[in-house]
Amino acid sequence: FRTIIRYAEFFLMRMDKDSFFLALRNIGGNFLLFMPMGFFLSAFFSSERRFGIVFSTVFLMVFAVEILQGIFRVGVPDVDDLIVNMMGAGVGILVSKKLK
Repeated sequence: FRTIIRYAEFFLMRMDKDSFFLALRNIGGNFLLFMPMGFFLSAFFSSERRFGIVFSTVFLMVFAVEILQGIFRVGVPDVDDLIVNMMGAGVGILVSKKLK
């Protein structure tokens, strides 16, 4: 969680709105980015094992994005991004499940 801790430390050190919005944009953006994917993919799978199927599918997609970032040197591949993206997708899956 180095990246997340770094953003938190930067905000706590400066305590201004710019550092807050920088952290929010990075962490919140990664969280929100894959939430719709979890939500909508869960609508396509109707089996009882839907959560595992959707979660695995989203994991492979997020992992592929992180690998492609490293290959094409666009952005920085980061395990923290993978974790936060998966948390967002998990929330999307759970919201979809609650709405059904």
